[in-house]
Amino acid sequence: EWEILEDVKELLFSEIDFLESQDVYTEKEIKNLEAYNDLVERIGRIKEDWIIQRDKQFVKGRHGIMKRGVYETLEFKPLSISPFAKELLWNRAEKYIISSATILDWKNYVKETGLDFLDRSEIVYVTMPSLFPKERRPIYYLGDRIGKMTAKEMNKNLSKAVDEIIRIANDHPGMRGLIHCTSFRNVNSLYNMLNNSEIKDRMIYHTNMIDRNELITKMMNEETPEDSIVVSPSLTRGADLKYDRLRFCIIFKIPFGNTLDSRIRIRSKDYRWYSLQACRELIQAYGRGMRAKDDFCDTYVLDSGFKQMLNGIMKHTAPKWFKDAIIWK
Repeated sequence: EWEILEDVKELLFSEIDFLESQDVYTEKEIKNLEAYNDLVERIGRIKEDWIIQRDKQFVKGRHGIMKRGVYETLEFKPLSISPFAKELLWNRAEKYIISSATILDWKNYVKETGLDFLDRSEIVYVTMPSLFPKERRPIYYLGDRIGKMTAKEMNKNLSKAVDEIIRIANDHPGMRGLIHCTSFRNVNSLYNMLNNSEIKDRMIYHTNMIDRNELITKMMNEETPEDSIVVSPSLTRGADLKYDRLRFCIIFKIPFGNTLDSRIRIRSKDYRWYSLQACRELIQAYGRGMRAKDDFCDTYVLDSGFKQMLNGIMKHTAPKWFKDAIIWK
């Protein structure tokens, strides 16, 4: 894929040579010359700051069936947004109010979002307690019964995790649930284990044949059965599942980023960044079903890696209101 960039550079050099050979420049030609030189300089740095991903494009066939198309896509992705954020976002205002439950490490957040052009005296970081009673949003840690859910230990501990899922489902009859499981591979593993279980009729599996936004819309509109349990790798964000839309969720596996993604694989060499991203996803997953003071939603963590994370990266970064809700079982 990088050969494409060399071809682009050759075209730019050709245009630059042509423009520089002119005796008189128009205003447009001057701007083009500056832009071309800038692009050549950027291409020289692009291998360090960007990745290229090639993939087949998915197109929708007849009757809404998803199938692989014949066209390939080539995506250029920056490893970080920070070099572009000032020009594309922060220059549009003089003051910023950023509100999030998952800033966690504000210095890291400032760096990652390209706000590090600000002086330290210009940044005020404020933490607030949760307005939602912890009794209505408990986090039950069950990891000691099950073990780690890493790729190496998944097969050994999967049956114990499935037993807990069945027990939790039976403890919540007539209620909607959500299992966060980080990958389609894990969705498939749970399907194989639960498809003949006593709760099989309650299960909805989010596979790569199902559009994420369509699934979220159905859940938010309460179009799923009242006792349904959705198994998904990608509903940690963007879903407002208040009240009866969601009454319990299960963290099947700590949501570390998938290192099969080349961008994540490169950035995961910085283990603090990698761990902070997992913490943010975990807390976001926890928040899908607790949306108001009078709401309630039980959360269950099955992966014993949660305890290690809590004693490590989360010890000084996780919000107090999150840690106060944990119940050790």
